[in-house]
Amino acid sequence: VPFMQALSQVWDDATARRFAAFIFVSMLAYSAQDLILEPFAGLVFGFTPGQSTSLSGLQNTGVLLGMILVGAAATMWSRNKAMSLRNWTVAGCAGSALALAGLVAAAQVGPGWPLKPSVFALGFCNGVFAVAAIGSMFNLATSGTTSREGLRMGLFGASQAIAFGLGGFAGTVMVDVTRMIYGS
Repeated sequence: VPFMQALSQVWDDATARRFAAFIFVSMLAYSAQDLILEPFAGLVFGFTPGQSTSLSGLQNTGVLLGMILVGAAATMWSRNKAMSLRNWTVAGCAGSALALAGLVAAAQVGPGWPLKPSVFALGFCNGVFAVAAIGSMFNLATSGTTSREGLRMGLFGASQAIAFGLGGFAGTVMVDVTRMIYGS
């Protein structure tokens, strides 16, 4: 089957199309937050470049622990419907949104806010989301009416890669534009 015809068949699958869009939007936000966090810590909390960079390590520690938790829980309780990858993905997204709302509150409170626990919580929830979404991606790759597993994985991977690149660029642009508009 010619490539464009096979791609069209995969894109016609509503589940694959929605999941690719979901991956794009979530990875756009995921990658933008990393490049916003360090300037935020410096501008709002007065962190030095070394201190703000160490926040990324704290966030990534949270990501790793969130991934380990979901991997272990999904393996140990795989037959439990409450432990489905979909539920973990939703929990990771909701937790990330709450942690991000905490960081928005931190901007209002300033140095009195517990920034490090907030950053760790964001990382932890991102890890929960990431490993559950990746597991879902593998499950969805084998779904559909035609055997196009590789193409589905490629579509999901391309969505992730494009969003990751755009998110990194958009995050840095948003910091500069916001500072220009608000003067702080």
